[in-house]
Amino acid sequence: MTTAQRLDWRSGTAARPGDSVLARQAYVLQVVETAAKLTLEVLSDLSALWSEVNHAVQAQHKFFSPELVRHLFVYPATRVELLAHELAVTRLTATRYLDALVGTGILQRERFGRDNVYAHAALQAVLKPKDKWPKETLTALLRPKS
Repeated sequence: MTTAQRLDWRSGTAARPGDSVLARQAYVLQVVETAAKLTLEVLSDLSALWSEVNHAVQAQHKFFSPELVRHLFVYPATRVELLAHELAVTRLTATRYLDALVGTGILQRERFGRDNVYAHAALQAVLKPKDKWPKETLTALLRPKS
């Protein structure tokens, strides 16, 4: 790669001799458009997952609260102490909530040192960049045009 092909950080485009300002602007708009489309897909998936988890917790558990569902989405991985503090419940109650959610498959329990960490695997899958931002797409957008 020559010096002229390196990324021009001021404009956010691949700098090449002879590129017009209009060509640079079109390139930037293409990158923004692609990023916006992929972001909308992630937001759509998040909305669908929120509804699914909300209905599942409401239907299967007596302890449903909007704050609990919100907590599951704010923290893709949580601990008993954090949930107990946020919901203003005892540590024992928070443990029961999280274990019940593990029992229905909404969360997964993992040992992390001396504590249990409860991971929301479905949320983590939606938020993983590699699932929604294919490497080929990003490479194609960031590669200088030949």
